[in-house]
This record gives sequence, structure tokens and C-alpha cells, in this order.
Amino acid sequence: MTMICERALPAGFEDLQPFVAKWAKASEAERHAERENSTIAEADAFYAAMLPRMEEILGWLAGQPAHGLDDEAATLLDLANGLVEASLATEVYRQPEVINGFDRSRLHFVQVSGS
Repeated sequence: MTMICERALPAGFEDLQPFVAKWAKASEAERHAERENSTIAEADAFYAAMLPRMEEILGWLAGQPAHGLDDEAATLLDLANGLVEASLATEVYRQPEVINGFDRSRLHFVQVSGS
């Protein structure tokens, strides 16, 4: 039997847990792929749950260290970044894919290290 370990959120954000497995992706490429592989109904549901909580989420994250987030804080940050990606589908395109955009197979994301 395989056990799936789901990432946890900080206390107070448990209501967002149903969205973690799908939307809390650590990389831009993963978030982009998840948006394009989602239905508009999935993106809308995530958006509707997250948007009213963003001020609280950003306030909570602002109180965390800039580097070396613990696992729960990193999950919340990844979920917030997931909203940025999902918002393109809900606010702009009204579909998961970019209208008249490049085929995803042509996109190559690079990891840039900062100082």
C-alpha cells in the first residue's frame, strides 16, 4: 500500500487544504502546467476560495523569514503563487489555456538564481 503525504498548511488556513495537492506547486513550470491541465470550473473554484483570503495570507507570509520558510509556510506561499497562475484563466482568458498563445511544449522555463 502506498501512502500519500499531503503538504500541510499553517493553522488558520485549513479550509484551503482541499486545493493544496492540485495548486500548491513549487515551480512556475508546474503551476503553468497545472493551470493548462485544469478545467475552468476547477480554476474558478480555487480562485473563489483563495481571493477573499489573500490579504490574510499575504499578511501572514509577511511575518515569515524571507529565506528558509518552514514546510507549512512554503506550502502557503506555493498556494498563493498558484492563485496568480489560476487568475489568468479566471480573470483574463476564461479558459485554462492562453488564447492564441504558444503551445506549452514550446515553452522552456529556466531557474534563475539571485544574489
